Amino acid sequence: LKGFGDSLKKTILAVGSFTVALQGISKVSKFASEATKEFAKANSAIVKGTGATGSALAELSNNVRNAMREGVGRSASEVGEMVADLNTRFGATGKGLEKLVDEFDKFSAVTGVDTKQSIESLADVMAKWNIQTEDANKLLDQLTKASQDSGAGVDELLAGLKQGQAVFSQFGMSASDSIAYMASLK
Repeated sequence: LKGFGDSLKKTILAVGSFTVALQGISKVSKFASEATKEFAKANSAIVKGTGATGSALAELSNNVRNAMREGVGRSASEVGEMVADLNTRFGATGKGLEKLVDEFDKFSAVTGVDTKQSIESLADVMAKWNIQTEDANKLLDQLTKASQDSGAGVDELLAGLKQGQAVFSQFGMSASDSIAYMASLK
């Protein structure tokens, strides 16, 4: 009886270990399936937003993966939308595009401004003020600081920059000067 009990105990431990292993495999499989669906949504957003196919789509998909690997705290589909918007609005590609995704993610988190809207607004402002894509991070930083210091909303500052560009320029003011001036009025 003792031998049977020991044998039964070993069998139960082995089956228990096997069950735990199966549960682990099942969880990994479920996670992989969900991740695959999420990246498929990202690719769909990229195709819809940019019309990219083939190698261009593969490159933009890699930008999504790289941005997420670097710590962008959003779902793959959300990052896919950001990649599409930034690619079409700024013409950004490669590492520059990944950097913009990270900067807009942080900008949105700090300011509470909708990412899609801020991309569109900032692109419009940059076009009006002839600001280059590589200087977008400086503009984002200035807007964030001015908003925090003055209490003015970032969307308010962006609208003022867009609508007041002609007037500010007539007075020889740069976009930075204009942000500071608008913030001082609050």
